[in-house]
This record gives sequence, C-alpha cells and structure tokens, in this order.
Amino acid sequence: MTATPQAPASFASRLCPAPVGGGLRDPDWWIWCGSSRRDHDGRYHLFASRWPRSYPWFTGYLARSEVVRATAHRPEGPYRFEEVVLPARGPRWWDGRITHNPAVLRWRDCWLLFYIGLTYEHPVIPPEELSNNNRWDSFARCVWWRLRIGLATAPHPAGAWLRPATPTLAPRGIGPEDGFWDWGVVTNPAPFIGADGALYVGFRTTPDGKPGLARAETPESPFVPILDRPILPEGFYVEDITIWWNGSVYEMLGKDGSGRYTGRRHALMHCWSPDLRDWRVAAAPLVLDRAIRYDDGRTVPYARVERATVLLEDGRPRCLHCAVADGVHDLNDPLAGGYLGWRGSWNVGIPLREEPSHSQIGWQ
Repeated sequence: MTATPQAPASFASRLCPAPVGGGLRDPDWWIWCGSSRRDHDGRYHLFASRWPRSYPWFTGYLARSEVVRATAHRPEGPYRFEEVVLPARGPRWWDGRITHNPAVLRWRDCWLLFYIGLTYEHPVIPPEELSNNNRWDSFARCVWWRLRIGLATAPHPAGAWLRPATPTLAPRGIGPEDGFWDWGVVTNPAPFIGADGALYVGFRTTPDGKPGLARAETPESPFVPILDRPILPEGFYVEDITIWWNGSVYEMLGKDGSGRYTGRRHALMHCWSPDLRDWRVAAAPLVLDRAIRYDDGRTVPYARVERATVLLEDGRPRCLHCAVADGVHDLNDPLAGGYLGWRGSWNVGIPLREEPSHSQIGWQ
C-alpha cells in the first residue's frame, strides 16, 4: 500500500489570543523579527533585531540594526532585554556594520543563531540624512545588495557566541545575467532540522521574493541549495518563511506579498509539503491578515504583521512570534505610508493550541 501524505490541520485554528503586554517592546528602539527557544532550565530566550527610534524604520535597520537577546518565563512573554548579542564589529568584517533577522535553533548540544549582516566603508549615516527620500534611496540601493547570511554558534543562549569570518550562505550570482535564480542577496534565514536529521535553512533571494532552501549535514558543512529553482512558483512574492517537520509532513508559514495565495496582500499564509520540494497551499491558507487578537477581547489592525517564527517544544508548535508595526495601512505607498508613517514596532507572542496528533494528519 502506497503511503499518502495528508494535509495538516488549519494553522489559523491553532491561534489563541495574544496576552496584552507580552512579547518584547522598548519605546526607544524599533524592534523587529523575533525567534525563541527554551533552555534546559525552562527559560525562554528571544532573539530579535533593534535599532534606534531616531532613525527612520526602513533604512534605519540598514544603518544601525543589532541582534539582541531577551528572556521570559513563558514563551509568549513578556520578555526582558538581557544583552546585545551581535554588535557592530567594524567595516572590515562582512557583518561589521549591522546584524539583523536572527533565527535561533538548537542542534544537539550547540545553539545556532542564523542572521543577516552587511558592511560598508563610509561612516554610519546620521538619522537626519536618512529621513531625506533621495538619501534614503541612494543609501538603500548601495548597501542592501551586500546582505548575506551568517551562522553564529554558542554552548548556551547567553554565549559566548562565535561569529563566522565569512558568510555561511551567499548568492551564486551578482545579477540575472549570471544564470542563477539565487542572485543579488540572500536574506530572511529560516533554519530547521529535517526528517533526515540534516540541517536546513530557508532563505529569500533577489528583490522579487523567491524563497529557497539549502541543506548541510552539520553546522560546519557547506549549505547547498536543494533545488535549482525557488521552492514556490515564480511570480508569487513570498518571504519571511518559517518551516518545521511535524512528524509526518513539513509545514511552512510565509508572508503572501502579492496576495495570490490568500487573497490578502502581505497576509500570513500556510503551506505544507511531504518532501520539501513539492509545496502545496493549505486548504485554509490565510493565517493572519495584519491584525492581532488580544486576550482583552480586542482585535487590533496593524500596518504590518511579519517575520513569523514558530517556537517548537517536543516537536510541536507552542508559540507564534510575529513582528508588528503600528502606523499607516497604505500598502500602495510603501515608502511614505508603509514605512515613514509608522509609530512603533515590536514583537508579539501568540500562544498556540495543541494540534491534532501526528497520526491524524500524517502518513496513513
């Protein structure tokens, strides 16, 4: 009898109300991203990005972002800031100016922290210059293309973290003329351990949202793309993916940038795959449409709800972390409305209900 993969349960049905005051906030900093794991003592460690509120949101991260660690006694928080984990270390390093997009994973007795970084030779641009649209455009166009993925390692989430001298994953081409689909940049790392026990990292490349997957036998091994194409059809802008093996099939969440999967532009979508190569849209693909339901009964719409990551405990989703931006909701004006009009950003932790057992949703 041939085994038949079965689709997982609706992810939206697993969402519980987010606790008011949970997650990670700081009035002096833009907070973005957010990836957590529990240590052996039951404490939760959230790794996030931050940069000063004196900078504009979008180009500010390209100038001053740094990866930080915060802790909590519950997966949804509230989290308390502990330390800067990956500070600026000088322009001679590939990640010497900024670190961003942290994603944490436990690999045997080692903690792995994937992130993106970049460098440039000129002095850090002051915030008042980045508030000028022309300067914003020239700065972003110059440095964004230098983004690469790195992998720092440590014996414990409190460190000490060993940072790589070179990027862990880089694009194979500089431009489309080089003949590779993964050209320009690699960003948005999404690490997970596959059913085969190998280490995988999802990523996005080029400006038009092409998600890919790379595989390595160990953290020290080279990461090699598993396909010579994106894992989703081209023309469907998807980024900020997060993937996990549920014991039977792989599940993936991602931002539906074009709205072609969910019917809602920039909504959080749900997909699944039996083998990491053949991805299928879930029967109920819409997970979140830029709004958060809180435990005081309110449902609050936001400018963005992005960078979703799933905290697994004993192989099961326990909490969904999302970056939230409060401000103007004009998706057709991404500069003035989508970014410069934002009033704040932070991380939200959304508890997840227990999903059906693996035997119910897996191979029959």
